[in-house]
Amino acid sequence: GNKNLKLVLPCLIRKEMNDNIIQEFIAYKFYEKISPYHFKTRRVDIEFLEISKKKTIVHQLKGFLIEDDKRVADRFEGKSYERYIHPKALDGLTSVQNTMFQYMIGNTDFSVAYQHNGKLLYIDKIIYPLPYDFDLCGLVDASYAIVNSNLGINSVTDRKYRGFKRDESLLQEVRSQILRKKSQFFQIIDDQKAKDIMELHAPFARIFCR
Repeated sequence: GNKNLKLVLPCLIRKEMNDNIIQEFIAYKFYEKISPYHFKTRRVDIEFLEISKKKTIVHQLKGFLIEDDKRVADRFEGKSYERYIHPKALDGLTSVQNTMFQYMIGNTDFSVAYQHNGKLLYIDKIIYPLPYDFDLCGLVDASYAIVNSNLGINSVTDRKYRGFKRDESLLQEVRSQILRKKSQFFQIIDDQKAKDIMELHAPFARIFCR
């Protein structure tokens, strides 16, 4: 029933780029555990034929599908919201869930002020953020990833909290929520490892060191 589906593919045809795709897919699955307002995704295997004059090369790629934001809105009997709004006009809890999640995976390639790499949902007169596009985050650590030097960090594996100022109690509530879901996050990784995905435990474990 989807009229539009985004297909995410590797940027380069190399084995490690396939791994990048699965790491970004894992980020989407993490957010499913944090907020009900998320894009549904589905992993797919793709056979890509590179046809030249003399031969055809077959590439086996990994990828995933992302549902359209209007379908997300339909699930909650709401609608996709296209206009710019001030960050404080967003639902407080969901806004902090979004920015704490971005901090957890080491992503700075987003903006709540300018709605970069994020959509908005309007449900029962409340506006919720809907983040997407995590390929430049530290969890993925893609070879092509760079950071904005104005943020004061040198690598995508460094973290910078980019959330709008909110009440401290709300931040602590979301932090506790995320820590309680630690085992679920690792289960997501294990589920992908079962499909012959590379080991992710060691670099990810430092997220929970405190």
